[in-house]
Amino acid sequence: MREKLAFVDHSFHKKFKSSQFFKDLLETRYKVVEFWDKKWQGGSGVNYQAIKSGNFSIIVFWQILPSIPVLQKLTPSRLVWIPMYDTETKKRPTLIDYAPYLGLGLKVICFSQTLFKKINRAGLESYCYKYQPRPSNQPAAMKENRVFFWQRTQDVTWQTLKKLFKPDDIDHLTLKLTPDPNYAASYPSLIDKYRYSISLIERWLKKDEYHHQLNSSNIFVAPRLNEGIGLAFLEALAAGMLLIAPDRPTMNEYITHNKTGFLFDPTNPKPLDLSEIQPIAKASFLQAKRNYLAWENSKSKIFKDIEQPSKKFSSKRALRFSIVTPSYNQGKYIRQTIESVLSQAGNFFIDYLVADGGSTDQTITIIKEYEKKLIDKHYKLKCRGITFDWWSKPDKGQADAINQGFRQARGEILAWINSDDYYQPDSFSYIAAVFNRLPTADLVYGDCQEINQITNESRVLPAVPTSFDELIRFGGNAIPQPSAFFSKKILKKVNYLDASLRYSLDYELFVKIAKSGGKLIHNPGKTLATLRLWKASKSVAQIKNFKKERRIVRLRYGGSVIDIKEILKFSGRSRTLKYIYKRYPTLFWVGKKIFFFVFYRLNYPRTRH
Repeated sequence: MREKLAFVDHSFHKKFKSSQFFKDLLETRYKVVEFWDKKWQGGSGVNYQAIKSGNFSIIVFWQILPSIPVLQKLTPSRLVWIPMYDTETKKRPTLIDYAPYLGLGLKVICFSQTLFKKINRAGLESYCYKYQPRPSNQPAAMKENRVFFWQRTQDVTWQTLKKLFKPDDIDHLTLKLTPDPNYAASYPSLIDKYRYSISLIERWLKKDEYHHQLNSSNIFVAPRLNEGIGLAFLEALAAGMLLIAPDRPTMNEYITHNKTGFLFDPTNPKPLDLSEIQPIAKASFLQAKRNYLAWENSKSKIFKDIEQPSKKFSSKRALRFSIVTPSYNQGKYIRQTIESVLSQAGNFFIDYLVADGGSTDQTITIIKEYEKKLIDKHYKLKCRGITFDWWSKPDKGQADAINQGFRQARGEILAWINSDDYYQPDSFSYIAAVFNRLPTADLVYGDCQEINQITNESRVLPAVPTSFDELIRFGGNAIPQPSAFFSKKILKKVNYLDASLRYSLDYELFVKIAKSGGKLIHNPGKTLATLRLWKASKSVAQIKNFKKERRIVRLRYGGSVIDIKEILKFSGRSRTLKYIYKRYPTLFWVGKKIFFFVFYRLNYPRTRH
C-alpha cells in the first residue's frame, strides 16, 4: 500500500500549474491528497486539523511555510518544504529569519542553487535539484528574429524591451499582456507597435495555444526579475529558443552570458547584439538536454531524501556556556535548578557558577552535595565537560550577584537562571546549534513555561519578535528572561547588568542590547525554560515595585512614564468607551487613532525615525 502524502499549495497554482511537475512526480510513488490555501483571494486557509487527523506519512509544503506551532502539531509526519527564491528574498531576507525553524525536523528542497546555499548556511537540512522539462526536437533555424514576451510584473515590461532591442534587429515581437494579480499591463505606443511589428495578446492562452506561440518565435525574454523555478523560461529553453533574462536567480543558474543566452542588468538594460544568435541557441538547446538527463537521474534521490530520517539537529563546534544562578534561601527549589543545568546533553562545555547571598537554609548543603559529586566524578556528564564554582557571601542585590558571575565567565554564551526556575532538557543543545549557525547573533530567546503554584495554572510565555522601540513602548515579556541567552561580547559592550536595579534588571539589559544594535533572534514554539511563580517570588510579592521600576527604565531610554498597557486595560474596562464603541463605532475608531497618534508624539519623541 502506498504511503499517504499531503500536498499543501496556493490555489493560484491551479491556474499557473507551476507545481504540477513535482506533484506528478510524487504521484508515481505516493497517494497524494491536495490541500489549497485560498486566503490570497479572500477564501479559507489550509485546514491543518484535517491534515493532522488524516494520518499522512509525509507533508509537502509548496512555497507555503506554516507557523512554528502548526509544524509542531503536524509531527511526527515527515515535513518537506519547497521554497521559491523570488518570495524568500522578500519574506526571509537574512539567515537569522530561518533560526526559528531549526530543530523541527523540516527538510528543504530547493530548485535554486542560490537559495540552497543560503538555507544550508542557516542550518536547515536542505537539498538542491535542477528541474528541466523534456526538450522537443530542435527546431529549424529561423531566418527572422521573432521575439516572444509575456509581461508578468512591473519589473520587466515593454519599456525594458525597448532598451534591449533596436527596431532593425527585430522582425516581429509578440507581446502577451496578461500580468499576475495586482500588476498592470504596460502597453506600447502606436509608433512602437509599428516600428517593432508588435502583435498583442490580451487573454489567457490554453496550453497548446501558448506552445504554438513559442514555436512561432525563436527569442524568449524572461518575464520576471527573479524566479522561484522559472517554468516559463525553462519551457522556452526546452523549445530551443534563445533566452534573454535579467542577471538574477534562477535564470543566471541556467544561462551563461553570450554562450547559452543573454543576461542583462535590469537596473541598466543596454542594447544586445543579435547578429549571431544561432550558435548560442544551439548551445542552449544542448545544455537543456543535459539538464533534462540530470533531472531524470535525480528523481530516485528525491524520494530517498524525502523518506530518510531527518538529520539530528546538533551544534558543529563545541561552544562553552557560562550560567550563573543567584541564590538566597531557595533551598526548596534550588536542587531542580542545579540539576536542570548539569544534566544538559550535547556537544558543548558548561561553566556553572552559583552566587549565593549568604543563605541560612539548606541551600549550601545542596550546593556542596553537587560539588562533591562532580569532584568525585559520581555525576554522569552528558556534555563535553562541566566546571562548577560557587560562593556564599553578602552582595548588593541580585544584579550584583549575577555580575560577579559574569565577570568570571569564560564561555561564549551567557545566561542566568534564578534558583526557583529551571531549564528544559534540550535547551543548551538547541541554543548551541543556533549560535553555531548564526555566529553574529547577540541575543537568542525562546518560549518560557510559566507555572503558577498559587493558582495551580500553567501557561506558555511566547517569544515574540521585538525591537528597541517596542521594548520601551510596550515593555512586557517579549523576551522571557529564563529563556534568554546572549553572547559575552554583547554583555561587555552594554556594560553588564545595572546593579542599582532590583526588579527590572533583565528588562533594562534587553533594552540596552536592542539599543546597541544587537541582533535579536526569537525562536517561537521552542520552550527553553520554566518560570515558577509562588508566594515569596518577587514577581508575585512585589509586582507594584516591578511596574514602578519598569517605568523608570522606560523613561531613562526615551520612553513614557505612562504604561500603554494600563491604558489599554482601562479602555477595555470603561463602560463609557464600550457604549461609544457599540453606538458610534466610526467615532470610536477615529478617536482611538487620534489619541494614540498624539500619545506617541508626546511620549516618544526620541524614538521616532
